Amino acid sequence: MATISKHGEQLAVIERLTSKLSYMSDGKILRNAGDGWKCWRRLKPGVDAREHAQAAVSNYAKLLSERPALREYRKLLHATVSNGQRFLINEVLAMLANDPDGVWSELNDSLNIAIDVDECVELCRAYESCAAETKAMRERRASDQPAPATANGTEAA
Repeated sequence: MATISKHGEQLAVIERLTSKLSYMSDGKILRNAGDGWKCWRRLKPGVDAREHAQAAVSNYAKLLSERPALREYRKLLHATVSNGQRFLINEVLAMLANDPDGVWSELNDSLNIAIDVDECVELCRAYESCAAETKAMRERRASDQPAPATANGTEAA
């Protein structure tokens, strides 16, 4: 387990959907997925840690501004549960997003996460909206790319 204070100054913190990233002045990137800070990545020698941290923060802010459904789902998930439970809830929603009662039952009975049925309904709606946004974005990217060429140089159908 890593300790933040042993890695110098904390340059930036990004609170992602199910984890937190901390960019440190010694070039280490620490991650906390609910079970404490761990060394996740290291910057290559010669890369300015401060510039990298600022770029990461602006890239994540740009992602959230381009994806309003993700931003709203993230906001709701963070307001509803602690950092350590976000991954579990996200996985349950991935399996049962169209069944709020099933989500509530799985979380309360199997995983011992106390959550209200109304919160489950809101999370399910937000997750489905985010999933639809992600699917539309992927389809848009796929339609923007040219068709792959075959071995004889013609486009595949």
